[in-house]
Amino acid sequence: MLFKVKKKLFCHTCRDAFEREIHANKTKLNPTYRSFITDGFCDWKNARTRFKYHESSKIHSDSIYVVNQQTKPTVIAQLISTTKRQQEQHRESLLIQISSLIYLLRQGLALRGHSDIESNLIQLLKLRSIDNNFLKEWINDKKYLSHDIINELCREIYLFIIRDIVKEVSHTLPLCVIIHCCI
Repeated sequence: MLFKVKKKLFCHTCRDAFEREIHANKTKLNPTYRSFITDGFCDWKNARTRFKYHESSKIHSDSIYVVNQQTKPTVIAQLISTTKRQQEQHRESLLIQISSLIYLLRQGLALRGHSDIESNLIQLLKLRSIDNNFLKEWINDKKYLSHDIINELCREIYLFIIRDIVKEVSHTLPLCVIIHCCI
């Protein structure tokens, strides 16, 4: 869209509202409003009074309201996006916790220490929280770091490994065991 330089002043908000056809027909406008919307304002002697008059007008306040409503997300949209962001952060934190558990279990290290704060799992999660800010909140919340949940996650990891081994063995050729007896 090309604009012709008119060296005149326009009210951006009111002009935007009228270009979107939010208000009534432009031809029926009062000349005072038309100067800020379509014709352009250039009466610099009376500028202060005309600006104040336009700024306090109903058309200008309606234009501001309508344009702001269309550009700002609704409260519901903000709640939905916040909820999605929190769900993603919780999912990422849980995956980090599970990968830390797998690491500790594979290395044969104890998960817990003399206190929960000094445990290997918490210390590893604190180390990994340097890269993830939301993981610090996860650790401080301690909702998913209880003994029952950690034990259940370990049990699920164990069952996953057993299922994987059984699946691998069942797809191979029959096994044969040779026993050599020495008498």
